[in-house]
Amino acid sequence: MRLLVVGGTGTIGVEVVRLLETRHDVVVASRTSAVRVDIRDSASIDQLLSTVGPIDGVVSCAGSTKFGTLDELSTEDIAESLANKLIGQIALARASVPAIRDRGVIVLSSGLLSVNPIIGSTAKSVANAGVEAFVRAVALELPRGIRAVAVSPGWVGNPPADPIQDPRPFTSAREVALAYLEAIEGTMTGVTIPIGAVHRSA
Repeated sequence: MRLLVVGGTGTIGVEVVRLLETRHDVVVASRTSAVRVDIRDSASIDQLLSTVGPIDGVVSCAGSTKFGTLDELSTEDIAESLANKLIGQIALARASVPAIRDRGVIVLSSGLLSVNPIIGSTAKSVANAGVEAFVRAVALELPRGIRAVAVSPGWVGNPPADPIQDPRPFTSAREVALAYLEAIEGTMTGVTIPIGAVHRSA
């Protein structure tokens, strides 16, 4: 398969690319890579897709959000989070459909805070839940057998040196990458694949 990975230079994206390259033809795009894209800018997305040409799937590991309690976040902070994580990924998915071959796949990134929020995760939780709702709905509309799947990681990284000070159950980026591979090579659509866990605050 020929796959476009957007956000392929981040913590998760690097591992996703490393794994996919052993099995597929991968094009990497991000705001900092040789092939550039900013998913907040529809013209940037269109330029990317016209350059890349026909693909069998698009994988988004992109989309940052703000962390903070409701009284700490401004309306602009929340809007920026939605623009980055939710609207940006929706724009990428919509624009990619004509470029994706029959029976291809769209894989987007949400996060377990959508169903297991913690204090300060309001903007993140809303954006993640929106991505998952989009995937459920758009899977009913996609043409030509194209599938849509979300991958929902928890905390990603290396376990802390002091688990008492930071008890979060970290999941390795490599393990998360396997969920993206399952989404790409499987047959599911309209679903979210959860991976890892988050620590629930008191």
